[in-house]
Amino acid sequence: MALVGSFVPAEEAEIGAVDAIFTRIHSCESISLGLSTFMIDLNQVAKAVNNATAQSLVLIDEFGKGTNTVDGLALLAAVLRHWLARGPTCPHIFVATNFLSLVQLQLLPQGPLVQYLTMETCEDGNDLVFFYQVCEGVVKASHASHTAAQAGLPDKLVARGKEVMRSKCLPSIPSPIGPGSRSTGFLTLIFLLFPNSPYSSHHLACHS
Repeated sequence: MALVGSFVPAEEAEIGAVDAIFTRIHSCESISLGLSTFMIDLNQVAKAVNNATAQSLVLIDEFGKGTNTVDGLALLAAVLRHWLARGPTCPHIFVATNFLSLVQLQLLPQGPLVQYLTMETCEDGNDLVFFYQVCEGVVKASHASHTAAQAGLPDKLVARGKEVMRSKCLPSIPSPIGPGSRSTGFLTLIFLLFPNSPYSSHHLACHS
């Protein structure tokens, strides 16, 4: 963001030069081009996969949501593992996703290139409180029921949704960040893949 003159939401940051910025952020269907939202998403990610270098910055937000859950999750995991396999030539990558299964099913290898961050929250009775702080850890739940209640969905439907979720839930999430790390009560799972980069988390004091 600093390279294009934007405000950087951090108390301090070491900014290094990048040769390109690739994004998969919000997409809409294009009737004029005859492309679905998912196809536009795929085009954006394909451009990053085929062109990003070790000095590129890649920003991916919610990739894989335009198709069924299994296929979308598989594609996201495949893309991330492709970049991880590049080792020291892996681009600088931020990935934000609500695919909790990516961690639950251990679809990514553990290693120094992968860092897990999330947004800190807590539950106060029936309310979900946002602290607007980025912290180390992985999300334990999507908090979809809280969001549905805030949107005005009837309590009966929200309760039924919770019942279905509990009956179909995946195994508990193993911690990929070691003992003693904070890993509960968060909202969104964010992956940072940095090979020896000035963008690493200890250089960024971010506030959402």
